[in-house]
Amino acid sequence: MTPEQLQALNKSIAPAAVACEKATAAPGVRGVPAELTTAQCGTESAWLAHAPGNNAFGIKSTSPNEKRQLLPTKEWLNDAEAAEFMRGNRGRRLQILGAAKDAHGRRQYNAWDYFRAYDSLADCFADHAKVLRGPAYQTAWQRYGAGGTLDDLIAGIAAHYATDPNYAELLKQIAHEQAVTEALTAARAAAQEASHGA
Repeated sequence: MTPEQLQALNKSIAPAAVACEKATAAPGVRGVPAELTTAQCGTESAWLAHAPGNNAFGIKSTSPNEKRQLLPTKEWLNDAEAAEFMRGNRGRRLQILGAAKDAHGRRQYNAWDYFRAYDSLADCFADHAKVLRGPAYQTAWQRYGAGGTLDDLIAGIAAHYATDPNYAELLKQIAHEQAVTEALTAARAAAQEASHGA
């Protein structure tokens, strides 16, 4: 990690991830792990170097009534998914990067798509936690709640969150990096100290 990435991790990402973990936990319910949130933020925003509209997670807009922005991205789509992506167009665009398909019959595309925009990074982190608690991820949460591992949860979330076939492995690697572990340990200690001082 670069010094700038470490600063973003320690000053912004880890504290926000720990706050979301705590806010989403309840008696008998595990919160959204700060390791997962941190890994996704690092991956999706290049450690906050690219978070237009305070969107640090690449959260897509699902409604024209949301505050949103049209941005470039990369997607892995099969032919049916590409056709669905272009249905209704609304300014969205696709360009095939290569004819080769992955094991699931998907090709990589350059895409322009709508992403949510937020008034603050804290709003984005809170919305990210809500997205991860949505119906698409319920099976992953059920397994995690029944004693599943962080890596199991990451794999279950990644299967629906991103089209990149290597997304789960990347998140697992980042979640277990020493710098991430140290930053989250420090952020949890600071949060614990703050809660005792309040």
